[in-house]
Amino acid sequence: MEDSDYWDELYARHTRHDKYTVAAQRFGTEKMLFTTPKHDLHVLRRAVLNPMFSKRSIAKLEPFLKERVELLCKRVRTTEESGEVLNLIDVFSAFTGDVIMEYCFGFCDNQLGSPGFKANFHDAMVNLTSFGNLTLQFPFLNPVSIHDTVALFRR
Repeated sequence: MEDSDYWDELYARHTRHDKYTVAAQRFGTEKMLFTTPKHDLHVLRRAVLNPMFSKRSIAKLEPFLKERVELLCKRVRTTEESGEVLNLIDVFSAFTGDVIMEYCFGFCDNQLGSPGFKANFHDAMVNLTSFGNLTLQFPFLNPVSIHDTVALFRR
């Protein structure tokens, strides 16, 4: 059996799989969409987001995407002319951040316009993922992280 033969089974639609409870609790709660361990509850929660991924909703975003791609290309050309080295992780993280902020929250904080494309969410996401992996092994850290996160947002 080749790896590609397993594709349809691995990515089969309409299959029912619960997440491992321990893995689902890596961020200290099962109340978020991506940490919901039970398949049926996850389907209900995910259904609320389905309209965001319709062809019509995505098509509405096209003018914004074109504008962001044009800005991205302009910034890359400018950087090339100056001889500056680009970190493509920062470039594409800034682009992705702008798109996600606009689409999910209705405003763009212009990460693509930041010097060196540095104002992006990449480091925060890497740290969040790393901490999630740590709490997977040491779940007693979850209350500490949740308390610190809530305190951070109250400032």
